Amino acid sequence: MKRVLKKVTGIIMAAAFAVSALSVAKVDAKATAAINANQEYKLTLGYDEKAEYTFVTQPDCTTSVTACIVGGSSNTGFAWMKITVDYCKYDSVYVDNEKGAASTGTFVFAPGKTATLTFNSSNVGTKKTIDIAFTVNSTPVSNLEKEGNNSPNSATKIKLNKTYNGVVSYADSDTDWYVFKAPKTGKYKFYVVNTMTDGGKSVWCHGYKSKTKNDSDFSAYLTAGDGWKNSKKIKLKKGKKYYIKFSSTGHKAVPVQIRVKKVK
Repeated sequence: MKRVLKKVTGIIMAAAFAVSALSVAKVDAKATAAINANQEYKLTLGYDEKAEYTFVTQPDCTTSVTACIVGGSSNTGFAWMKITVDYCKYDSVYVDNEKGAASTGTFVFAPGKTATLTFNSSNVGTKKTIDIAFTVNSTPVSNLEKEGNNSPNSATKIKLNKTYNGVVSYADSDTDWYVFKAPKTGKYKFYVVNTMTDGGKSVWCHGYKSKTKNDSDFSAYLTAGDGWKNSKKIKLKKGKKYYIKFSSTGHKAVPVQIRVKKVK
């Protein structure tokens, strides 16, 4: 009987030790929750607390996140808000009372990707909280680039007299390619613009006569507020393809537009 009792006691103590170990290893973070785009959510964060959410990127839409502190017992607390896709951090901004609403950059992702949105509280104070309201903004945009158009083989196709939209980001070493196939033999002009009007952000744009041959006659450094820039007249035979490449200069999210016109 004593041997049995010792054995049972040993099992109970081992189980108690395991539970204790699990309790010590517990991370102060809220469970990951799936959320929808274009719907406001609210969360409460305490001292050094983390909350994580996931959402699915939508087709033909730009994506950004806005957030603001709307209450809580802490007057000094703020939170870091981070957005990642495929383990790549696209943006990280902080949300506090003094700045009002905070927003990430606006990005274009391939549809169907699982994006992760993370909040980490800071300077909240023990037994204090902050309340945050946030929204994932998924905005439909006509003639939007088709990610991933990061190479000439996957370039977004463009047509005459239509304006196409895209976003160039440094986060994933983004390069965005577009391709135009001449419907008729003739002369064409390509027009490109950085649609930001201030802030100093910029992108490079280069023309390509083929997938690998750069057109030395067409390159443009597009800075916010510079307006539209255009190529010289480019002669193309019917069915000939011409490529345009946008590349990052180190800024997190720069919106651009491109269009092509037939000229005499």
